[in-house]
Amino acid sequence: MKLPLRFWYILAIILCIPAFLINLDLITLNEDEAIRALVALEMRLSGDFITPTLNDTLYYAKPPLYNWLLNISFYLTGQINEFSLRLPTILFLGLFAGSIYYYSKKYYNSEYAFVNAFLFLTCGRVLFWDSMLGYIDICYSWITFMNLMVIFHCHQKEKFRSLFLLSFFLAAIGFMLKGLPTLLFQSLSLLVFFAYKKDLKRLLSKEFFYGISIFILIVGTYYSYYFYSNPNNSAIDGLVDQSTRRTLIHDKHDLWDFIVHIFTYPFENMYHFLPWSIMFIYIIRRDLFKIIYANEFLKYCFVIFMANIIVYWVSIEVYPRYILMLIPLQLSIFLYFHKINYEKESKLYKLFTYFSLALILFGAGLNFYFIFWEQLNDINYPIQKSLLTAIPLILIAIYFYYNKPQRILVFICALLIMRISFNLFVIPDRYQNDLATDYKKQAITIGEKYRNEDFRIFEGSKIDYTSSFYISNTRNKITPRDYKHESNSAFFVIDTTRYDIPEDFVKVDEFQIREANKILTIIKKNN
Repeated sequence: MKLPLRFWYILAIILCIPAFLINLDLITLNEDEAIRALVALEMRLSGDFITPTLNDTLYYAKPPLYNWLLNISFYLTGQINEFSLRLPTILFLGLFAGSIYYYSKKYYNSEYAFVNAFLFLTCGRVLFWDSMLGYIDICYSWITFMNLMVIFHCHQKEKFRSLFLLSFFLAAIGFMLKGLPTLLFQSLSLLVFFAYKKDLKRLLSKEFFYGISIFILIVGTYYSYYFYSNPNNSAIDGLVDQSTRRTLIHDKHDLWDFIVHIFTYPFENMYHFLPWSIMFIYIIRRDLFKIIYANEFLKYCFVIFMANIIVYWVSIEVYPRYILMLIPLQLSIFLYFHKINYEKESKLYKLFTYFSLALILFGAGLNFYFIFWEQLNDINYPIQKSLLTAIPLILIAIYFYYNKPQRILVFICALLIMRISFNLFVIPDRYQNDLATDYKKQAITIGEKYRNEDFRIFEGSKIDYTSSFYISNTRNKITPRDYKHESNSAFFVIDTTRYDIPEDFVKVDEFQIREANKILTIIKKNN
């Protein structure tokens, strides 16, 4: 029996709801998430939405826009927790996928556009990592992707004023989200695009300077107010340090790190963006550039992808989430060549088919195995949950084998079911067995115990931001650093691996944090 395409479209959309929302709030915040959460929380508690701080000290690494968005989420959900922190990620992921569909549909048919959007949603890095976390990168990547699409689309329509005004407006939003990387994206993309269009003079036009004016107006307005409120600080230096620390320029990396990264980076990306990165096999062909350069949209995707990926290829300490805005460009190319191989029923297409079928069957088998996995004995209703996901995967595998025209849509649905299974089994197991869960509970206990006390951090004592967030959020007060520690009534968190307890202080409590499993001590003056 062959089901209509619409069935698979609707099923894929419906499956996104449990796939991206079940147990979204369960796992303890990691350090990067906690930084976003703590900066946003301190803005809310201080009432100062201009000056980002961490433990009441100035925070320079990122501009504040994402923290404003988090505060909107806190307000709308009425709570400050893992769910309200991660919900914006899901919303921006939906907007990202919708934008991929919108722009793909302008140059290809609806089926291609839908599949292209869901390739991004179901690539491994997004499906099993970044979509579950309260990072800034999904939002930032969506804005940057929109910028790249605006450049191409407006140029196709010869609307150059709109091109530069919209592009620099989006670049300003991107800068306010993540800082200096946006300048590199903007300059490289425009320079390379107009160079291959043999129209570099366009970058000296009045329309170009209108666009720059929009950028300066938005970014300049914020930083003018920031420096007026916080004179003589190093916000710009902080942005520069954040952007250069992942390169050979930074003294934490050496030449060997650089050489190793150059050789391993392509393979790392292949791994992170499976299963769709396996489509790389399609582009190993002699007429690759001939086919790409015969299609303006493909050519743009290829040129802009290569121009921007080089920056990350030569940067040592990078994460896959930094290039999420480029992945739809790569997948657009892969999908185009997939269609060519599908129509010819090539050996490479058959290889991709067997790989996909094997992955679906592996997912089904793994779900049956979950019933007998001793580590998962504490999961509620394991048999029911296992059958709920394993049986549909088996049925999908059978349908996949016999219905060639719908295989890629069927495979997308299978991947979403695997994510649901991940939510039902792996996330609860991580919550129960991760030491971070216990450290979170300890931090909340400390927050409750000292809710109404003067509670501070002793000088530069290292307390991880995860514990710091849970303590401050429980107390509903900022936990500041104190370099003078003159108060007779305050309690101080001290890292005794870095500082000796002063003679006039006594130990009153302790708790453990995630970083190196250290135990931090709480001290108070011995009055």
